[in-house]
Amino acid sequence: MKKIYTTDSLVAVQHLKNLLEQEGIACLVKNDQMFTLGGGVPFTEVWPQLWVSRDEDLQRAGEIVAEHVKGPSPDLPQWDCPDCGETLDGQFTACWHCGRERPMLD
Repeated sequence: MKKIYTTDSLVAVQHLKNLLEQEGIACLVKNDQMFTLGGGVPFTEVWPQLWVSRDEDLQRAGEIVAEHVKGPSPDLPQWDCPDCGETLDGQFTACWHCGRERPMLD
């Protein structure tokens, strides 16, 4: 078992855990309740941590986390959802209105 990611946001760590599990990568979150110790120990020690269960999944998990943390290019153009017609800013990868994923860019 290896630690792959840590940040001050439990929401971000949980989201990455969900992404990895969708890819069939077993993982778990540690320190999800440690915020109560904040101030008593160094703040980075109480941040939530994402751990990958199997060493053979570590490389793929790292690629998924790196791609997600990098995020989309800020220069992406607006796009229109092909299902509901909603206009969305380029950084969004799915329609907020209907949930349809953004079509692949040319």
